[in-house]
Amino acid sequence: MKLSMKSSCFMLALVFSTQANAFFRCGGEFVDNGDTKGVVRAKCGQPVYESVDSGSDSEILKESWLYNNYGGKGWMTTLHFERGILTRIESMGRVR
Repeated sequence: MKLSMKSSCFMLALVFSTQANAFFRCGGEFVDNGDTKGVVRAKCGQPVYESVDSGSDSEILKESWLYNNYGGKGWMTTLHFERGILTRIESMGRVR
C-alpha cells in the first residue's frame, strides 16, 4: 500500500503527539522520570491541579499533577507519580 506524503506526515505526527515526554521544563529547571515529588515541587512549584489515588491502607500509590507552562498560554503537562517517584510525563496540548 502506497501512502501519500500528506498521509505519511499525518501518521508520523499522530505517533509523536501521543508519546510521553522524557523530561519536563518548568522555568529554568528540568525534571525527569525518576525524580521524587519533593524535587519536582522544589523545581516547578505548586501544580494547577493534583489527583491522588490511595491504596486500601490509605497509602498514596499514584498521583497526577497538572502544570500549565508559561502563565496560562503554554502547554498543559501532566506529571504522573507512583509511590512518590515521577514515572511519566504527558503533554496535554496547548492552551488557547
